[in-house]
Amino acid sequence: MPGAVKTVYFHGNPGAPAELVLLGGEAVQSWLAPDRAALPLDPEARILRLTSLVTAFGDGEPVRLVGFSAGAHVALQVAARLPRADLTLHLVSPAGPLETGDYLAAMAGGPIFRAAMTQPRLFATLVKVQSLGARWMPGLLTHLLFATAQGEDRALKADKHFAQPYREVLRSCLIAGRASYKAEIEAYVLPWAELLAQVTHPVTIWQGSCDNWTPPEMAKSLAQRLPNAQALHLLEGQSHFSALQTALRTMA
Repeated sequence: MPGAVKTVYFHGNPGAPAELVLLGGEAVQSWLAPDRAALPLDPEARILRLTSLVTAFGDGEPVRLVGFSAGAHVALQVAARLPRADLTLHLVSPAGPLETGDYLAAMAGGPIFRAAMTQPRLFATLVKVQSLGARWMPGLLTHLLFATAQGEDRALKADKHFAQPYREVLRSCLIAGRASYKAEIEAYVLPWAELLAQVTHPVTIWQGSCDNWTPPEMAKSLAQRLPNAQALHLLEGQSHFSALQTALRTMA
């Protein structure tokens, strides 16, 4: 599309590049959605590879980085390494630093994150169980992940046009991309709040008021800590994936 903003999309976890078109439709097909499952597992090497990719993709032009859920952590790391680049960031249902608040009890993925922080063997076992579920019982795994869906995510859960394709997103992430998924969660649960002060690019945050995957308090904390937070769009009645759907359709 002539004049379209060059956009790089960083998916959530569990997640995969396919979630972009699943929730954003054809209007976002021109966006670049890197397959992070193909990256090195070393955290620094992963981000350096993505930084180089964003630089080459931009080729001197403005670039918009969109980070969904745990993908917000990835987008912020890339932006921090490109302080002079012409970037804008849109963080959707963002997963912020866990050390900035008491969030885990309110997060659907709290047990996974807590295990990654304190019980690495249990965490590895949980990831393996998720992978087996994605391979042999993707419908059941999807049902369990959305068992506590809130707000407009409940309608998405019941929509076969979302629920059935999302099973393939899970399979992509948790089978072929299992090692990458595990590595990113291990990196995410480490303290990283000091990174926020290094991101001086303009940031817009999109957050569902009913989100129980990444709670609104987490988005509000990010907005307060980022030096150049431009706006926090609190989307009434929306939750994790419904907020992404709204944000993508607004940005497309």
